[in-house]
Amino acid sequence: MKDVSPSRFASPVYFGGLLPVPEATLSAEDRAWEVYHASRVGDWEAAACCYMALVADARRIPATAENAQLRSQMNVAIRNLADAITVRDTPSAMNHANDITALTAQLADPYRKEVPTEARMMSFYARRLEIFVMSANVGQLRDAATRMGSNWQRLRPLVVAHGGAPLADEFGITMARLINAQQVSDFVPLIETAIQQIEEIDILFRTTDEEEEF
Repeated sequence: MKDVSPSRFASPVYFGGLLPVPEATLSAEDRAWEVYHASRVGDWEAAACCYMALVADARRIPATAENAQLRSQMNVAIRNLADAITVRDTPSAMNHANDITALTAQLADPYRKEVPTEARMMSFYARRLEIFVMSANVGQLRDAATRMGSNWQRLRPLVVAHGGAPLADEFGITMARLINAQQVSDFVPLIETAIQQIEEIDILFRTTDEEEEF
């Protein structure tokens, strides 16, 4: 594993606007992630509990003219997620929860943040690949890998500029292999590797003055 510790940087680098991401938006993303993982392991009691917290967070997300469409899409995804949890449909619940993580990442895009939207979307695509492995749908897997690759092309320059050229090279190899994968069995180990490398990319961007001093 490459050294991506925050101590390598003198000061934090922010992306987006001047105002910080609303707490409700960040919390909604966390709750959606928790619903995703609870659904994945079949813990429907936890999924329902996290879902209720997600609904409460979504109601607190600041409404603006600019984010009206995203909030509308989130409301639809939340209703679909409720239905999936009620009938204990694992792939559907995971898919709708994952969609909500993408919507919260887009809602956070205009605000100031350490981790760029493109990096947060990489996690979304990795989870989407996990879902499509469950259905063994090679066509959906290849489409998701292609979309993930397009997102990576936008993220790669940011990773390199942030001091992560070796990590970018490593992930670039994984990404190329994902795009060229032909069978479900080809995707499984590559997805695991990609998730680990995406976590390292996330760490790369999470730099603060306090961590640098520590």
